[in-house]
Amino acid sequence: MIRFMNLQVCWVVLVFFGMPFSSSIECLGKDIGYTLVPLSSDDSGIHFEIGYGALVPLGTHRGVAKVASVEVVADLEALTLTSAKFTVPLDQMTSGDSKRDCHMREALGIDYVNKQSAFPENHVCKSDFTLPETGVDSVVFPTIQMEFKAGIGSAKRSETGVVDIQTKVELTIHGVMKVYPVSLHVEPDSSVKGQSRVTSQFDVPLKDFSLTVKKAGPIGVADHAVVKVDIRLKQS
Repeated sequence: MIRFMNLQVCWVVLVFFGMPFSSSIECLGKDIGYTLVPLSSDDSGIHFEIGYGALVPLGTHRGVAKVASVEVVADLEALTLTSAKFTVPLDQMTSGDSKRDCHMREALGIDYVNKQSAFPENHVCKSDFTLPETGVDSVVFPTIQMEFKAGIGSAKRSETGVVDIQTKVELTIHGVMKVYPVSLHVEPDSSVKGQSRVTSQFDVPLKDFSLTVKKAGPIGVADHAVVKVDIRLKQS
């Protein structure tokens, strides 16, 4: 269920992170059926990346997250964004490597802070690169919540129609909620008339969420991940 609520403008998400489907959209108290069409570009959606290295940086792991649900309350004509909430299941986050993806779910999903899990001393992924369904090594935190909230800050529109909104993002990862100031960049999408592109980028410090990523020998990951949001919206 995707819910869009606004008394003036109902925005339809056209690019939904590589997942074509039909859904019910709530607008002005009425359900309106739409087919949400994904863009062919691999750049659209929610992406994440984290550096890795030993004594010096060696590279960057990159991945994409598919979203299970989204709720947007906005009136971009009036330069307002009340909220935009995304729910990302861990099993829909992929980096292109099944083993690495399982190790990512270990760090993000297992409650190794409060339970006697064998992780992070040892990896607990099974031979098929999945985690146990029950027990101390199973996933306790299956999703990541990301909610952009307005109400403070400002929004500015340039002569070309570009809007910059200063807002906050509320992140819930590994059972911990943190709030960070962020900027949302809204601009007309040159590829489709009447469509807008919304982008944002921000850092996520691992220590803020008590996250531990097991090293591969001397090689470890950076102390923060980078999240990039890139979606398209169209006024209905």
